[in-house]
Amino acid sequence: MEAKGKKYLKIVGILLVIFGIIGAIIYAIALFGGEAVLLLGTNTSAAGTLPFVLVFGAGLIWSILSIVSGIFGIKKCDKPGESVICFKLGCVLMALSLFSSIMGMWQQGLSVSGVCSLLFGLLLPILFCYGAVLNQKSVN
Repeated sequence: MEAKGKKYLKIVGILLVIFGIIGAIIYAIALFGGEAVLLLGTNTSAAGTLPFVLVFGAGLIWSILSIVSGIFGIKKCDKPGESVICFKLGCVLMALSLFSSIMGMWQQGLSVSGVCSLLFGLLLPILFCYGAVLNQKSVN
């Protein structure tokens, strides 16, 4: 039985791992670096405020979950019966991306870059879910 969504899950899974690693590094530096600046008292930036922590905390969680989801997608891409977990992980990634983008736009205001960030942030999770759905349909 050929898994119809195999290519989607494998390619998007690889991209999720790559972008997840890059994002985890960037968000960790922003989150913990911003907190260090706040603790040193050398800057009166937005670091440490609730929106800052929510945006970068959600981004860090998204990045880690992205790595995990990508690994699941790569390993489970040829097993259509196990695509439900990939679909659920993709939905969680979409929700976190949506939350992070909305919080970012709330903090910085509505802008073209915020809308683009939202759309591009949702693209990979949507394709990941689509691959999982195709795999699930190949079981039935």
